[in-house]
Amino acid sequence: MLIDSHCHLEYKGLVEDQQGVLARGRAAGIGGFLNISTRQREWSQVIGTAAREGDVWASVGIHPHEADQHADLGEGALLAAAEHPRVIGIGEGFLSEPWWCRTLVLAAERVARRGGIVRVSVSGRQLRKPGPRQALLDAVDLALMHGCAPTVYRWRPDPVLEDAA
Repeated sequence: MLIDSHCHLEYKGLVEDQQGVLARGRAAGIGGFLNISTRQREWSQVIGTAAREGDVWASVGIHPHEADQHADLGEGALLAAAEHPRVIGIGEGFLSEPWWCRTLVLAAERVARRGGIVRVSVSGRQLRKPGPRQALLDAVDLALMHGCAPTVYRWRPDPVLEDAA
């Protein structure tokens, strides 16, 4: 089964034809969609779509480009939104390195404990820093402890899948 692990079904141009976008993806063989948020105000929409569509899950977070607009957002709001059963990830956005590191480890442990798939992607720039590097190692260690099987994700461009979006 193919999973679209990073889609923005709430973005202008997609949200207006969301059912059509999902139908084209399904017809192209996509069996699941991870709908990503980039701002706090999108969380309820992303979670709502996931609650309504059985093959869509949600990720809540703040994109780094939007961090300045969320300077007063605390960890508690993010973790509360992540409690929804259709939320399976916390996005890469972060307001500070320690916050991001704790969130990565907590999210990986939570998903692994529930038998989900833990997919971690961290930029090389972040891995040069000791905090993110240790957080990634801790997340992998927790995932393995909860029985996740390690594998390597490789993206292979496919015009059919790209056209479906």
